[in-house]
Amino acid sequence: MAALRTSLEHLLTSPAGFDLGTASRLQRALCRAADGLRVRPELIDDEALQRHFRCERSQIGLSTPVLVVIVAGVRGGKSLLAACAAVKGCMTGDLSALRKHEVPRFAIVAPTVDNATATFRLLVGHVQASPVLSRLVVKDPSDDTLLLRRPDGHVVEIVVVAAHRGAVTLRSRWLVGFVLDEVALFGAEATGAAINAEELLRAGETRLVPGAQGWIISSPFGPSGLLYDLWREHFGNPGAVLVVHAPTRALNPSFPQAKIDAVRRRNPDAAAREYDAEWIDADTAFFDGTLIDAATRATPLEEAPVPGAAYAAAWDAATRGNSWTLIVARAEAADVQPQLVGSTAEERPRQLLELPRVRIALARQWTGSKKSPLDPDATIAEIAGILATYGVKSVRCDSWGADALQALARRHGITLREVSSTQAEQFARYDAVRTLLTTSRLELAPHPVLATDLKGVRKKALANGIKPELPKTSDGRHCDFAPALTLACEAAPSALSDMRRPRGGGVWVQDDIWELRLDGSRPGHFVT
Repeated sequence: MAALRTSLEHLLTSPAGFDLGTASRLQRALCRAADGLRVRPELIDDEALQRHFRCERSQIGLSTPVLVVIVAGVRGGKSLLAACAAVKGCMTGDLSALRKHEVPRFAIVAPTVDNATATFRLLVGHVQASPVLSRLVVKDPSDDTLLLRRPDGHVVEIVVVAAHRGAVTLRSRWLVGFVLDEVALFGAEATGAAINAEELLRAGETRLVPGAQGWIISSPFGPSGLLYDLWREHFGNPGAVLVVHAPTRALNPSFPQAKIDAVRRRNPDAAAREYDAEWIDADTAFFDGTLIDAATRATPLEEAPVPGAAYAAAWDAATRGNSWTLIVARAEAADVQPQLVGSTAEERPRQLLELPRVRIALARQWTGSKKSPLDPDATIAEIAGILATYGVKSVRCDSWGADALQALARRHGITLREVSSTQAEQFARYDAVRTLLTTSRLELAPHPVLATDLKGVRKKALANGIKPELPKTSDGRHCDFAPALTLACEAAPSALSDMRRPRGGGVWVQDDIWELRLDGSRPGHFVT
């Protein structure tokens, strides 16, 4: 039993353990890395190490990680590895500070009851089939709990629950480890989900006994959420967190390639996501999440006003539940190339490049509740102060409360411009933002909820076309930054095409509209 207590690889492959003699090289390499052991070249070559761990051999196996993250295709054996981690955690967790009557647990949290039951049955089946592990079972398992007695006399339980009970389960006992199974299907904290992956992870990490380990395993489901954040931060940087990224057949070469090929012929995106473990958005996502990440600058959170720049602002107003959001956008005119015709300045029309570069200088939100709604007057007063620093005096908005808010806005020196929002107009605005993203002409502020909101926008097919849909989360938000962003991008300066005829030199002719200088200076310059 001593060997099983010190080696995850032996527990997985030994007849005394889970008896997976056909374990793949990558599965065994993963076990060794999770145990803080060196990964031998004969087990995994340098190319595969780079592909699945994104690191050099000298970087891995230096210490035992506290958190193991597996991003992998379906049918790669993730649940079996989780079951092994559960048994090993029960045998190796340091319980010296616990009294004999205290029963710590290893918790496996799955997205649904069905997922939890399937994982539990897999675990129980392997434990009962092992000639060594079966002797540790205290009594017949229940539907969700297995009790094991360690050689030192401590009793430890393995419990499997659905996510809605996960936080209570993780907080109620000391943990010898935990697994968040298929975590990509859990809710996200940024979207306001009451049961979310981030909260579950915090609950689990704070209750671990010394030497215990948390595991997060999942197939990817779009580039957002806890799984993606951990992958982006730690993949290629093993230490306290170890991240492994692998397609199905890298972990489980026995899975039929023909099945993958059949799915790929019908739905290439589904195959890329489910089997290749690529960060592919759901088919209904309006924006490509990887483009959103690529467009998000690192710093600053809010850009200081740039002298002489043109800004436009838009808000999506709300007072309770969902958030009142504000976007301030700046257009860069470096790429503007007017086509000038005619014999005089008065006759020369201006034609601007259709896709100027837009930078989101600022993204802010204010959130009220049913018990404590926002005060519209106070909120607008604060917004007016922000806009004044950017030289903006008008805000684009939809029709929600526009009549009442118009009077309040005027008190604070702001003009509201209500914008029509038919289905076709809404789609055009969202599609324009998508075009800005795909042509690398949009820079997003690094507000964490801004990216989450954009990734949450969905496509809804209607009889007469496609409609952008903003799903509501449990706290009442509905991708609140998205409407304000589309209006701001349209105005600053998709609205450059609305510029008036220049007056002498280039001047401001409207709160957020520039004029071209066409009085003998170099064509195409914007001035204030």
